[in-house]
Amino acid sequence: MNSNNNSSPWLGLPLLTPEQSQPEILINEAIIRLEALMMGVIKESPLPPAEPALGELYLVSSKAMGVWQEFSGWLAHYYHGWRFIEPKEGFRIWRQDKKQWWKYEGKKWQTT
Repeated sequence: MNSNNNSSPWLGLPLLTPEQSQPEILINEAIIRLEALMMGVIKESPLPPAEPALGELYLVSSKAMGVWQEFSGWLAHYYHGWRFIEPKEGFRIWRQDKKQWWKYEGKKWQTT
């Protein structure tokens, strides 16, 4: 679980603070992240595509290179730039490229 007081413990959604200026920015970021996690339609890749479509979601390969290298095993979501989501125990995704459900268990992705 996330121990940061500025985001939710399981999904890492940003939380508003009483003195928050421009709360719409955090709310929009939370909606974008939630949509990516709820969709769960994914392809695996070691590199970002040259021209990603808005909303595309990837599982960063264990053989990741370049700008994705430090995010091996994480989810990469494109929305006017790349956002990376660290998987948590129990996350489930639909692997579009394999036509299978996968679950994050014991620090790795496995078929269910």
